[in-house]
Amino acid sequence: MTQPGQTWGLLPRVLIALLVSVLISLWCWWATGAGLGLFLGTTLLMAILLPSMVLAADGIGRLAMLAAAVCGMSLTWLAATQWADVTPLEWIRCTIVLGAMAWGIAGVVSLLVAARLPGSLAAGLTVVIGLLWLTWPVWLSHALTQPLVNWLVPANPCFAINSVLKHLGTWDRAPLAYNTLTILNQDVSYRLPTTIWPAMLLHLAIGAPGMWLALRDKPQPPHAAKATASPPPPH
Repeated sequence: MTQPGQTWGLLPRVLIALLVSVLISLWCWWATGAGLGLFLGTTLLMAILLPSMVLAADGIGRLAMLAAAVCGMSLTWLAATQWADVTPLEWIRCTIVLGAMAWGIAGVVSLLVAARLPGSLAAGLTVVIGLLWLTWPVWLSHALTQPLVNWLVPANPCFAINSVLKHLGTWDRAPLAYNTLTILNQDVSYRLPTTIWPAMLLHLAIGAPGMWLALRDKPQPPHAAKATASPPPPH
């Protein structure tokens, strides 16, 4: 059970994570407008912000930080549905994908920390891994084959979200993506996933080991740490 002192110590960090998530997603809204760019842009921003946020707490606090980040961004999405052609059910499905991806990210960074990597290094590696995974249509573009694309597309959160919001267009048809960033739907064809299940289940499975390790660790209260400290040597 979480001690009252631990709860009050965690609450400011959770509120800060919520506020930062709202502000950064509002900035993305300002930059991209209330459309597909907002949903995909905040997904990329989640991969950058979340690893450090998660490591600001221990034990179940990491789950609270994860939830705060997802809530902050999804609330901005909900507000944007007033200006975009997005239904409440579509918002819920996109939030489920975002939450599953966040769980996977939190699990990876927790696993790296459990493997004795310094927190800053673990967070940095997780950011790199997350961005490489989300942006493979760009950096892997000229090495893509049809079988590889058929495997990778259904599991990628950005494609899963785009499949829910396909009536808003597809990211690869944006002028920059089509002319410069990728060969998808040019040299190699693809279809948006028909369901969010592959992306959701993959990221839940990826995050499970690390989050299990994180949730089973109970942070020591300050007085317990002092009680177990070794006494000073005699003079």
